[in-house]
Amino acid sequence: MAFLGIASLIAFIVSHVIVLFDFIEEMHEAGRAVPTSHLRAGIGAPAAVLITVGATILALFLWQVTAALWKPLCYAQIGGLAVATSYAVLVPVFYSIAVLD
Repeated sequence: MAFLGIASLIAFIVSHVIVLFDFIEEMHEAGRAVPTSHLRAGIGAPAAVLITVGATILALFLWQVTAALWKPLCYAQIGGLAVATSYAVLVPVFYSIAVLD
């Protein structure tokens, strides 16, 4: 069950990175400068990501209390989401390094 949680976690994290990249690209199309768009992506776009992650972690905490079979899946996803969300702040930084070089 933990492996199933990790496999689904990968898709979840990739979708969050896509949201960040899409936000940055929309800012570029709106005519914003590269540093400005990446700064706003680092501050503005994570709000949607944090709301989604917060709701998911809360649901997983409630679910793992009632279903003993699903506990490994819940623990894997809770830990993975917490770590991946903290690293999601670095995505605009790495993207700006790749674009500016």
